Amino acid sequence: MQAADAVINGRKLKLNEQRDYLDAWTNARDQAIWDFVPASSGKYKVEMNYFCSDQLAGSTFDINIGESNLSAPTVPSRIEKETPGKEIGTISVGQGLQTLTIQSIKLNKGPLMQLKSITLTPAN
Repeated sequence: MQAADAVINGRKLKLNEQRDYLDAWTNARDQAIWDFVPASSGKYKVEMNYFCSDQLAGSTFDINIGESNLSAPTVPSRIEKETPGKEIGTISVGQGLQTLTIQSIKLNKGPLMQLKSITLTPAN
C-alpha cells in the first residue's frame, strides 16, 4: 500500500509534493487509511518503509485492521528503494474487504515519520 493511495484523515498529515510519502504527521489524531482485499484471512507480517531520524525516534503508533491491533515505536530508519522496509510485527487479517488504519499513539519530539509504504505478506 503506497502513501499516494492512502485516505488521509486529519489536519496536518499530507502527501509531500512528489506524492511519494506521507509528511507532516505532527497531530496525534491524524490517520492514514487504506482499504484492501487480502488473498486470504490469517496472520500477516507487517513491513513499513519510512524515514525517521535519530532525534525523532521513539514515537509510538497503532496499526489497526478490523479488531486486530499492532503497536510499535518508530526507530531510526531511512526510506529504502528496493525493499519493503522494516518489519513491524504480525497482525490478523480477516476475509473480504478490510480497512487498515495507522495513527499515532504518542508523538515524541516532532513528526511521527515520513511513510512511503506499508506491505502485508502472509506469515509462515
